[in-house]
Amino acid sequence: MTIEELKAHQKKSAEATVSANEKKEKQKDPRFFEITFTDKDHKISRTILRPLSCVADEDQNVIVQTTHFIKKNNRNYSCICPKTSGKGSKCPICERYWSKPFGQRDANLKPKKKWLMNVYVIEDSGNPENNGKTFIWACPKTIWDKIEAARTAQYEDERVENIFDLWEGANLVIRTKDKGGFVNYDDSVVKPSSALFPDLADNDPKYLKVAESAYPLKEFQCPSDMKSYSELAEMLNEIDGLIDDSPDTNPTNFVRKNNLEEDLKAEEMNDQVEVPEVFTQVEETTDDDFFKDTEENPFVDVE
Repeated sequence: MTIEELKAHQKKSAEATVSANEKKEKQKDPRFFEITFTDKDHKISRTILRPLSCVADEDQNVIVQTTHFIKKNNRNYSCICPKTSGKGSKCPICERYWSKPFGQRDANLKPKKKWLMNVYVIEDSGNPENNGKTFIWACPKTIWDKIEAARTAQYEDERVENIFDLWEGANLVIRTKDKGGFVNYDDSVVKPSSALFPDLADNDPKYLKVAESAYPLKEFQCPSDMKSYSELAEMLNEIDGLIDDSPDTNPTNFVRKNNLEEDLKAEEMNDQVEVPEVFTQVEETTDDDFFKDTEENPFVDVE
């Protein structure tokens, strides 16, 4: 090998190493349920899900998780809001965003909520292999609003006070369609109250088996790598101080550069975001569609 060949090899191998790391695909968490479209072009799907109660040693059926998205110099950053953990936690990003009236809030800051819950798949038209299995589901705001509407319904035959109850809860019929480039859930419905297995006796062992299949949710309420108030405040100050996109000024000390192609695609479909560890770090991407405004905008005000 000549010196020229050695230099060429080193350059080629370095470029290949960077490329491999940047394009490394994020592993999907098999615990999480994802909608499978029967018609991808029109984002059509129909799924029947039954929300389940939390595991025996937990006391919350739902973990409400907020993710902040920050746009600066054609880059977008995301991180979990520390208030997700409860316990009176504060967040400097929330303080900045909610300190102004609606319409005057910083357009470069966007919060997004997910309601994490266990669900039992009764029928998945797009992926029948999911039938009879339990998953964690990142329930979108549209569906959560329907659950709340059923809980407080005026008429008794429409009211479902505890949708997580295996005997007196209710099934969710999740219907999706395309609306403005996003997945729309408006046609979804909360069915009347009924037992999960209406043909079985209330004490059938199958109920216990389903209940015991639920996954713990505490790890999503307080992830071990969630940023503290001071860390996020420092991050926010450094992002505010950015003057251009060059490597010399990019705040690599707190930004983990990943290929977020899958996450961006999911965001364009509104509510099909993978929720695990990826959002417990500060992430970066350059896709302007993160902040695309449509009627079914995924970045809604959900204080």
